[in-house]
Amino acid sequence: MEADGHQSHPRDKGQVARQGLQLLSLRRFLRTLQRPQRHTWRANRKKPPEALLSRPFQKPPTPWSPDGFYEEAEEPGSWMEQYTGEVYIQELASMLPVEVLKAFLPLHSVRILDLCSAPGSKASQLALELTGESVLMCNEAKTSRAQILRCNLLKTVVADRCLILQEDGRHLAAAGSACFDAILLDAPCSGEGNLRRIPEVIERIQAPNYGRIKAENASLQKQLLQSAWRMLRPGGFLVYSTCTLNLQENEEVLEHLPMAEAEFMDLPARLGFPSCSSLGLRLWPHHWDSEGFFVACIRKRGGGGQSVAAPTPRAPWPWSTLSWEEWNDLRAEATDDWPDLTPSEVSRVARYRGDLFLLPPLNALNGLDHLLPMTTPALRLAPLELRLHGARAAAGEDWVALAAQLGGGLGAYTAQMDALVQRGAHWQSAVQIFDRLGEERLKADLIACNTLMKAYSKGGAAGAARKLLKQMRSWIIAPDVTTYAAAMKAADAEELFQDLREDGLQPDVITYTVLMGAYAKRGRRAKAEAALRDMSRDALQPDVIAYTALLDLYAKLGDLEALRRLLATMAPNVVSFTVLLKALVKLQRLQEAQETLEEMQLKRMANLISYTSLLSAFAKKGQHPMTFVTFTAAIFARLNLEVPQRS
Repeated sequence: MEADGHQSHPRDKGQVARQGLQLLSLRRFLRTLQRPQRHTWRANRKKPPEALLSRPFQKPPTPWSPDGFYEEAEEPGSWMEQYTGEVYIQELASMLPVEVLKAFLPLHSVRILDLCSAPGSKASQLALELTGESVLMCNEAKTSRAQILRCNLLKTVVADRCLILQEDGRHLAAAGSACFDAILLDAPCSGEGNLRRIPEVIERIQAPNYGRIKAENASLQKQLLQSAWRMLRPGGFLVYSTCTLNLQENEEVLEHLPMAEAEFMDLPARLGFPSCSSLGLRLWPHHWDSEGFFVACIRKRGGGGQSVAAPTPRAPWPWSTLSWEEWNDLRAEATDDWPDLTPSEVSRVARYRGDLFLLPPLNALNGLDHLLPMTTPALRLAPLELRLHGARAAAGEDWVALAAQLGGGLGAYTAQMDALVQRGAHWQSAVQIFDRLGEERLKADLIACNTLMKAYSKGGAAGAARKLLKQMRSWIIAPDVTTYAAAMKAADAEELFQDLREDGLQPDVITYTVLMGAYAKRGRRAKAEAALRDMSRDALQPDVIAYTALLDLYAKLGDLEALRRLLATMAPNVVSFTVLLKALVKLQRLQEAQETLEEMQLKRMANLISYTSLLSAFAKKGQHPMTFVTFTAAIFARLNLEVPQRS
C-alpha cells in the first residue's frame, strides 16, 4: 500500500513498468514514485540569472545539460526570473532531446524543424545553441499554445532566429520534403512518465479504455513520424521523444520507419549512459530522479555532411524586405527598444501582412519556399514585443503584465498575481487576475492556486482561504504543504494542520513553524512545546523562526529559566539573543541584560536593536548615570557613529 492509502496505485503504476524491469528495479521504481519530483531549471546564457547562479549553495549543473540546475532551496515556479526569460522551469528529462541532437549534429548554419513545439521549452533551449545562418521553424497548431510559444521565444531573446507555423504536423510534408537538417518530434503521448507530477495520469491508466487511448496516440505518432521523415534531408537527424514509458508509443512507433533508410544512433555510447538493447534511450524515474522519458535519434541514410542551408536559387518570398534608407526613416521615428542593425542585418527587416518583422538569416530560408507562406516570423518590430525580447527587460509588475498581454499563458498570469502579493496589494486584486484564467480558458494549476493562497494569507482572508482549499479538491488539484502553510497563516492553523495530516501529507518546517507561531500568539505554551517535540520526531530541524516563536512566548510569560534552557539547545544567533535581551529589559534585570549584551559583543552578534533596547531601559529607569554615559560612548565607538558636535 502507498503512503496515501490507495491500494490500487502500485499495481497501476506497475503497468507502465513492463519493459524489462527486474524485481529489484521495479521496487525502486515504485518507491521513487512516492517521493516528490525534484525541481530543475535551465539558465539562459543570453540573460544569465546572476543572482541565482552566484548563490553560495548553488549546486553544479545537471548530468547532461550544462545550463540545467537542480533546485532544492525554493519553489522555482514563483521566480520572477522565469518571466523575464533569464530562467526556464524545465524538467531534467525534457532537456535531453536537444543535448542528443548536439551530440550528433554541429548546430552551425542549419535548418531545424520543431514539429510539436509548444510551449517552447525545447525550442528555446535549441535556439540558444544555433550559430551562423541557422533557422528554427516551430510548429504548433493551436492558436493559444502558439501564442505561449512565441512569448517564450521572445523572452529567451531567440525570436530573431525563429519562424512559427500553425499547421497540422501530419500534413506538413506536402509543402516541403527533404528540406531540414534536423527535426525534433516530441510527440503527444499518454504521459506515463509524469506519474509523480500529474495525478490525473493514474486515473488515465486505471481507465478501462486505456488500451484504446494508447492505440490512438500511437496512430497519431506514426503519422507525425512519417511526415517528419519525409521533410528530413538525407544525412539529417530526427530526434523522437515522448514522456511515456510503454513500448507501444515508442519502439513500436519507430519500427514503422523505412528501416533501409533509418540508422539508429547509439545514444548510450555517445552520451555516456549505461548500454541498452532498445532502439532509443529510456529514462526511468528511479535512475535519475526525473520524470520518465524516452528519446531516440535516427539518421536518414544517404547525403553528405553539407547543410541544405547553403545558398540555392530562391523563389519569391511572401514578404518584402526594406532598403537601408527605408530602415533609417523608420528607425528615426521608432522607440528606444528597436534594435540597432548593421546594413547587412537590415536586409532581414521585412513587411509582412501589414507589420514589420525581423527575419531569420536569409540564406537559411532558401529551399523552404513552399513552407514560408504558411509561417509568421517570431519577432515583430513593435514596442511590446521588442520590450519582451530585449536583454534589458525589467523584472517589474508592468513587465509581467506585458507578458500576459502577449499571450504568456498561465505562467504570466501567475506572475502578475505574485507581483501584486509582493507589493502588498489587496488580495482581491489577485482574485481578479485569477478569475481571468477562466475567461481565457486556462486551467489553474497548483502554482497558481498557491499564489492566490499566498494573497489570502497576507490579507488574513480566512474564509477565502478555506473556500480555495475546497475548490482545489473539486478541480482535482491536490493541495501540498505550501498550500497549507499559506492557508494556516490566514485561517485556523491547528485545524488546517490536522487536515494536512489527514490528506496524507508530511508537514515540513514551514508548516510546523506557522503552527508554533499560532500557538505562541494565543499563549498556548504546552501546545507550542509539543509541536517542537513533534518536529524532532518527524526528523525536522527547527529553524530560527520556529525557535523564536517559542522564545517570544517564554519572554511574554516572564519564564527566563525556560528561555535560557531553550537557548542553550540552539546554535547562537542574533535573533535569539535579542529575544533574551528584551526579556531581561522587560523584567528590569538590567545587570543581566548588560552581561548578555557583552556576550553578544564577544560573539559579534550585537546590533543596533540590542544596543538601543538596553539604552532605552537605562534611560527609562533613570539610574546608573555614569554607566549610561560610558555605555553610550562605547556604542558610538563600536558602531562608528558620528556624534554631532555643538558649534
